Amino acid sequence: MKKKLGLAALVAAALSFATPAWAPFHLLVIEQVFFGTDNLPQAQFVVLRTLTGGQIFVAGRDLNLQNADSSGAGKFGTFTKNYIAHAGPDVAMIAGTQEAQDLFCLPMDQIVDGSLVFPDGRVCFSEFDYGDGLGTRPVDCVAYGAYQGDNEPYLPPAMAPQRNLSLVRVAETDNNQNDFDLLPPMPQNNPGAVGEIDGTPGDADGSGTVTAEDVDLVARLAFAVAKRCDVTMPDRRGADANIDTRVNAADVIATGERAVHQAS
Repeated sequence: MKKKLGLAALVAAALSFATPAWAPFHLLVIEQVFFGTDNLPQAQFVVLRTLTGGQIFVAGRDLNLQNADSSGAGKFGTFTKNYIAHAGPDVAMIAGTQEAQDLFCLPMDQIVDGSLVFPDGRVCFSEFDYGDGLGTRPVDCVAYGAYQGDNEPYLPPAMAPQRNLSLVRVAETDNNQNDFDLLPPMPQNNPGAVGEIDGTPGDADGSGTVTAEDVDLVARLAFAVAKRCDVTMPDRRGADANIDTRVNAADVIATGERAVHQAS
């Protein structure tokens, strides 16, 4: 009897976490798109944000890419699981490359291996038939730069992206040009953690300035850690002076150059 009750409890628990028969994912927007840095262009991510509660059933849904002429450019990636709804709207879900995770020291909800089209293109999230007679269409899209394809109902495109900055949603008017701005990257994952490129490049002691002492410290750190995220104190991750996620001899050289420049 005890064993049967235990099995029943397990089944009940499993059902409580099961995906509902109609799993909503269609009231989402693309919140932020990051195209990498100068030294690490493949450190890319896309953040989705829910507009209402429960829109977290994204398993099997793609982030699709297009070239400037609207031809297909493959996928940035596919979400392989659903996420936690938390309370209310404004729930984030982030898909990013391993390089982005290593740069921002932030766990991606979904690691992907695609590459965003840069500097002119479009990224869209999944497709859905809203039952309004217009058929199946993307849940949300962001066209940018000199994108020449059909971008209804979101045209005209947002400005051309730049390395080191994100296209960040600042409004929701169904107009990419009005709704996005270029701002410092602010990746957020589903648990609510936020990442940034911690530290001042070359500032390995967290003092806020780059000096000759930092050159020696970076040299010593290069033997102790392999990646910027291995540096446990965020304000000292400037040891990755060239911002490529690794701490090595190249950072010693970059720190020396920064120290000379700052002293002059």
